[in-house]
Amino acid sequence: MSTVASTGMSLSQNYYLRSYYQNNQKMFKSSTRKETSNSRLSYEDGLALRRAARNLQSFEYSENDNGENICNSILAFIDTYNNTLKSGGASSSSDVNRYARQLKQLSHKYSDDLSSLGITVNTDGTMTANKNLLGKSSASDVGKVFGKESDFTKKTEQYARKMESKSSDSLYTALTGSGSNIDFQA
Repeated sequence: MSTVASTGMSLSQNYYLRSYYQNNQKMFKSSTRKETSNSRLSYEDGLALRRAARNLQSFEYSENDNGENICNSILAFIDTYNNTLKSGGASSSSDVNRYARQLKQLSHKYSDDLSSLGITVNTDGTMTANKNLLGKSSASDVGKVFGKESDFTKKTEQYARKMESKSSDSLYTALTGSGSNIDFQA
């Protein structure tokens, strides 16, 4: 993905959202989300957040990278993060709720770092970005928060993976009445 960031072609926030929700691209639209069960939303959001964290870790964050692409990928990450917090927090699964709480605590833990980039962490753990401030941040500063060595993105990916796994278990249980794992990517 870092090669795309440096090509000079600007990719939109919606491009990144579609990429993060590639298994079900309608899931980031509010109209679809209203009609979807929380178990399914938690699964799709966990999967998308994992992809988003990996995408952000793939950028090199050099001054040669396309800053607009990095900014748009972060804005899409924030939307995905917020979706994941909301669906996970509303889940009937205590395990999924736990991972949503851990994501909330994680955003609060890194609120100072995020704030330095123009990203505000709200009391509910969701994030809001000032696109102008984010766009003016240096690539190296952004890389410290979102790059491959960042604890924030590593832990985000870890919690998202666990939430995705527990959500798939909940979906499987709801569908079959038993408690085994199911692989939705097959």
